[in-house]
Amino acid sequence: MALEEIVISNFVDPDFGALRLIETQTEALVNGGPRKKLVHREWSGKRHDLVAAISISNSDDPPVVTDDVRVAFRAIVLALDGFKRTIAKSQLELAQDWAAQGGHAVPLDATMFANALVVTDFQIGSDRLTVFLKDTADIFDGHAIEVWIENGSIVEILLAG
Repeated sequence: MALEEIVISNFVDPDFGALRLIETQTEALVNGGPRKKLVHREWSGKRHDLVAAISISNSDDPPVVTDDVRVAFRAIVLALDGFKRTIAKSQLELAQDWAAQGGHAVPLDATMFANALVVTDFQIGSDRLTVFLKDTADIFDGHAIEVWIENGSIVEILLAG
């Protein structure tokens, strides 16, 4: 069975904008046994004022998102440049190392790095907001910066991909 996506529901959330509940169905071998139908449901969408995609790993209709995650999302969206500066400062040394190894001729500072960052995705889980950023200067050779936020605080920043 080929991967099949079905729109189950639509919802307009005051924070996350227009969302669609997508059900993805496929068949797969499970633990070496017979093929079983696998079903995954997730809300996805995009706010009109953001470039970033939004996905909510919750199949409730309408989606249920904790207050902590909503507050963290709002804080980032309202101060997106400040969030990018925070990430740039915390990852500057790593970015400088990658830039040097990649042969980037221009010395990289925190402002330049922050200006090169773009938020591409918000993934919303039951207790965590994960924000993905890419750098338009390709410093990290196509890897994304993944930022985990729990209880309103950044708990981990890592390279993904």
